[in-house]
Amino acid sequence: MSIFRVLVYPEDGFYIIETNILNLTPARANEIYKRQWKVEENFRTLKSSLQVRPVFVHSEKHILAHLLLCFIALVVLKYSLYKLKNYYKSNGEIQRVTLDLFIDSLRMMTITRKEIDGKVVQEIINDLDENHKENIKIYKDFIACMT
Repeated sequence: MSIFRVLVYPEDGFYIIETNILNLTPARANEIYKRQWKVEENFRTLKSSLQVRPVFVHSEKHILAHLLLCFIALVVLKYSLYKLKNYYKSNGEIQRVTLDLFIDSLRMMTITRKEIDGKVVQEIINDLDENHKENIKIYKDFIACMT
């Protein structure tokens, strides 16, 4: 193991970065460390929102398939959130949408469509109380940005 040095910043205090990669510069080690939260956030999403565990399959093949499906779901969610944020940015809106808020918005929505001869003649969105109006807006904006 190699410890480069203790970095001291008056506003942050100090911290030590330890690594076994000997040819890594202190600046690069710090850069990697600062991006670590993204990986941790993805694992948190996999475990909580996408419920990667518990796994009720027994063969290795089925476990790997389950993990692959969870990973694909994570990629789709992240891409959808990326598209939604770009939609807001391009429309000049300032909207702070977190992954959890986006998932909650998708979970709360129930849409009933009436079709005649394959054509939608009526679309009914479930009535949510005033506390959930933000979820309705996020859902409608998501549909708009994906079409």
